[in-house]
Amino acid sequence: MLFRWASLSFLFVSAPAGSSAGAFQAAYARARSEGATGVIVIALSADLSATHQSAVLGAQTIDDFPIRIVDSRAVS
Repeated sequence: MLFRWASLSFLFVSAPAGSSAGAFQAAYARARSEGATGVIVIALSADLSATHQSAVLGAQTIDDFPIRIVDSRAVS
């Protein structure tokens, strides 16, 4: 078995182009306050959008909460 999930819940957040690191930080804090044990962000291609970089910067301000940012390398 590759993955084992004790529990899984989703919080979908749509981030418009140009979202600030602060917007991502607020979304991470919301996820934590709603009981999430971590966050996975799938962002538009870092080559085409600043969204990925904002997600990374927002994550740097959150301690003791796993956040993984994935560059989708896609446009949509």
